Amino acid sequence: MKWSHVERLEGPLVAIADAEGAVRINRLNPTEHRLSEIQCVTVVQPDVLCLSLDWSGRRAAASAAEDSIVTSTSDGCISVLSPDDGEMQVTETWKAHDFEPWIAAWDYWSGGQVIYTGGDDCKMKGWDLRQGTSTATFVNKNFEGGVTTIQSHPYEEHVLAVGSYDSTVRLFDTRKPLRPLLQMDVGGGAWRVKWHPSEKRRNDLE
Repeated sequence: MKWSHVERLEGPLVAIADAEGAVRINRLNPTEHRLSEIQCVTVVQPDVLCLSLDWSGRRAAASAAEDSIVTSTSDGCISVLSPDDGEMQVTETWKAHDFEPWIAAWDYWSGGQVIYTGGDDCKMKGWDLRQGTSTATFVNKNFEGGVTTIQSHPYEEHVLAVGSYDSTVRLFDTRKPLRPLLQMDVGGGAWRVKWHPSEKRRNDLE
């Protein structure tokens, strides 16, 4: 489940990846403080799980028309959902990993064009939608466990935080994604990493 960072007059949106192959879009009513589902997007057949999702419009310059969703599914695929006349539509799907892709995340500095994925095959991959998705732009195989979480830094371009269940959190420069800038043993599987939402605490990784 993730909130869109793009402001909308009708109220903020939250997307939920469910266990029946769908992404559900909900809107928060700002006066009643209640969520209501406005769209259910079928991504894959219902016996396949949606494992993760991310909105592309994290940075302030994004508009609702540019706010796409990437989601990973348990059949090894990645799908992109893009807005079309006010509704989300699946616009691209491709096979990305040999096993479950636990995470799919946008590069927030790419204008909704670059995606990073990580899977149970112990690989992190990069994808550029402008170049097509038949081949990854890079494949990092230097993990001793599945890659479970990835987040682009919203305030520092080219910085990527990556967690794995090899008990290590790594920071990468996206221009050199095969070797980490630094890494730290966190004493157990790192299933989620996220940068602090406040710019004043831009160096805090949770």
